Amino acid sequence: MNSRFLRITNKELRRAGREQLGRAAKLGFVGIVALFFCLEALTVSCRNDLGEFETGRNPLWFSTDTISFDTIISTLNMPVKRFTIHNRSEKPVKISRIYIRNGESGYGQRAFRFTVNGDTSCEVRDLVIEGRDSVYVFMRIGMPLSGQNQPFIVDAYFQCDMADCKSSQSVYLYAFGQDAYYWKPDRIFAKPYPNADKPTVIDTQYIRYFIWSPQTHSFGANDKPYAIFGYLTVPSGQTLDIPAGARLHFAPGAGIWVQAGATLRINGTLERPVLLSGLRLDTLYKDQAGQWGHVWLGAESKDHQIRHAIIQNGTNGVWLDSTLNPTARPNLILENTIIKNMANYGLVAYRNHVQGDNLVIGNCRNAVSLRRGGQCRFIHCTFASYSLGGHSLEMLEETTSGNTQNFSGCLFVNSIFYGSESNQIYLDVNNQQGDAYLFNHCLIRQRETTHFGNIDYFPVCAFNLDPRFHNPQKSDFRIADTLSGAYRKGIPTNVSSDITGLERPSNPTVGAYEYQAIEP
Repeated sequence: MNSRFLRITNKELRRAGREQLGRAAKLGFVGIVALFFCLEALTVSCRNDLGEFETGRNPLWFSTDTISFDTIISTLNMPVKRFTIHNRSEKPVKISRIYIRNGESGYGQRAFRFTVNGDTSCEVRDLVIEGRDSVYVFMRIGMPLSGQNQPFIVDAYFQCDMADCKSSQSVYLYAFGQDAYYWKPDRIFAKPYPNADKPTVIDTQYIRYFIWSPQTHSFGANDKPYAIFGYLTVPSGQTLDIPAGARLHFAPGAGIWVQAGATLRINGTLERPVLLSGLRLDTLYKDQAGQWGHVWLGAESKDHQIRHAIIQNGTNGVWLDSTLNPTARPNLILENTIIKNMANYGLVAYRNHVQGDNLVIGNCRNAVSLRRGGQCRFIHCTFASYSLGGHSLEMLEETTSGNTQNFSGCLFVNSIFYGSESNQIYLDVNNQQGDAYLFNHCLIRQRETTHFGNIDYFPVCAFNLDPRFHNPQKSDFRIADTLSGAYRKGIPTNVSSDITGLERPSNPTVGAYEYQAIEP
C-alpha cells in the first residue's frame, strides 16, 4: 500500500468519521467519545501497519552528544541540564525504548534521571516524534555514595532504541562525584528579631541546628569534605578547632553558630587553607552569593582566630556580636584570609574588638561594617565593594537605649578601600576627641569630603587612584602592574609577608597583595 493510497484512505476515514459523528449526535456525549477513540485507533493502526514511520538508520539528531556535570557531593540531587532530540525526517520516528544504559563506572543507572515530554519514568516506551519535530529532555543527577575518599567519575548513556530503524542512538553522560561526611540538625531555635517595617512587631526566625562536640562530630579526618545541614553550634565552654585542609560545605540556611563563652579557631595554613562554602560545586555556582548562612560569633563568645581561610558564597561572611568590654584584647583575629561573594556583609562586628592582617574582603554588598562602637586594627588589608550602593567600610556608632556607642583606637594601615561606587567609606562617627579612627598610608576611593578633610586622621593617604586589580569581577584583587596607585606606597610594618607568603620590601605595596608579575 503506497503513501498516496494511505493519504486517500486517511482522508476517507476522516470524512466517514464526520458522518458517523453527525449520526451519533443523538447518542449523547459518551457515545461520541467512544466513537472518536475507535476512529483514532483505526487511523493509528492503519498508519503503523502501512509503515509510515521512518525506517532509515540513525534518524535522530541530538543538540549535544555529551552531558557533563561538575563535582557533585554524593547523595545530593543537584543540577538539571537540558537538551533536545530532533527528528529531521519528514516521517514520524517511533522510539521504542528510552532508558539509561550503564557506562564503564557500572552504576550510572543509579545516578542519572531524565524527564522526556513531562514523563519522569525510569524507562519510556513507544515515544513518537512527528516529522520535523523535537522533544525536550531534562537530565538530572543524584550522585550515589562510592565508598571512597577521592573524587570519582560516574558515566552512563541516555539511550534511544528504535525497532523500526534497527538502530540505537545515545548521548554520553558523565559526572564527577565526591563522598562526604554528613552532619544534620536535630533541633530548632526560635530567634526573635524586630520587624523592619513595623517596629512594634517582633518576628521569629527558626534556625535548625545541632550541638557540636569533639566526641560526636570529629574533624580528625580531612580525607573527605563535610556536608553540613543546619547550624553547627558550639556550646558555652567548648572550643571548635577546624584543622588545616578542612572543607566545609553548607546547605541553604546552614552555617556555624558559636554561643556565649565558646570559641572558634580556624587553623589553616598557606599550603592547606580551610574552605567554607556552599554545597553546589558546579561551575555555575562558583561565584554565586547567598548559598548558605554565615559564621555567627554570638554575644560574649570570645578569643576567636581565623587563619588562612577562604569563606565564600554565603549570606554574610563573619558576624560578630557584642561584648561588654570591647577595649580588652582582640576577640576576633583574622589573618591571611579571603572573604568573598557574600550577599550582604563580608564582616560585621557589633561593639567588639577586631584585628585583621592580610585580610581580603571583596564582592560583598558591604565589605566591612563596624557598628555601635568598639576597637579595631587592620594592616595590609584589601576591602572592595562592586555592588550598587555598597561600601568597602562603614563605621556606625548607632545610639541604643539613649546611649551612643563610641569607637576608639580604630587603626587602618597600608590598606585599600576601593570599588565601583565613588564613596567607599561611610563614617557616622563623632570624632571630636580625635581618637576614634586613623587611616595611615591607605588608598581610598572617596569623592565625599566630609570627615576626610582633616589630614591628621588620614596621613599620607592616596585618594581616588586606581589600584588596578587584576580581575575584581572574579574576586582576584592582586595588583596587575606597577601603574597601580597602591604600588610601593606603604610603610614598613610587622606584617612582613603578604597573603601569598611573598616577602615585602621596605616600601611595600598597599593592600593584602605585594606586587609581583602575573603570568598570562
